[in-house]
Amino acid sequence: MSLPPRRERTQLRVVISFTADAVIYAEVFDQANGLKLGDLEIERTSNLSRREIESATSMLQSWDVS
Repeated sequence: MSLPPRRERTQLRVVISFTADAVIYAEVFDQANGLKLGDLEIERTSNLSRREIESATSMLQSWDVS
């Protein structure tokens, strides 16, 4: 999913849902114009290892979303 360039900060709305089968759905909307920017589906087949959790946490903490 790519986000269009903006001159100023724009808020996003993220709607997350999941099923009993551990499938996670996320939809991302641009709050400035209400347009849907994309969606994401994650099918979890097993639990993450401690190392995978730490790696993902580290990656997410490095993102600048402000």
